Amino acid sequence: MSNLKELVVSWIRTALVPPIAALVIQFFIQRGFQFNEGLVINAVTFLLIGLWYLVFRAIELLARNPRIKRLAGIFLGYPRYPVETTPRV
Repeated sequence: MSNLKELVVSWIRTALVPPIAALVIQFFIQRGFQFNEGLVINAVTFLLIGLWYLVFRAIELLARNPRIKRLAGIFLGYPRYPVETTPRV
C-alpha cells in the first residue's frame, strides 16, 4: 500500500498541480496579461518533465521485476536499490 501512496503523491505533484497552474494562467490571459513565447516554451517544457517523472516513477513503484525498477530509476537519474529488511528478534 505504501507504493500506492507514493504514486498518489507523485501524481498530485506532477499531474494535478500543472492543470491548476494552467487555470491560473488562463485567468490572467482572460484579464489581458500577455505571455511571451519564452514563457510558454518553458511552461510546456516543465509539463513534459512532469509527465516524464510521473511515467517512470509509476513504473519504478509498481513494477515487480527488479530490472525494470532499476531501469526506470536510471531514467529518473538515480536507480534505487532494493532494501533488505531483516526481522528483529
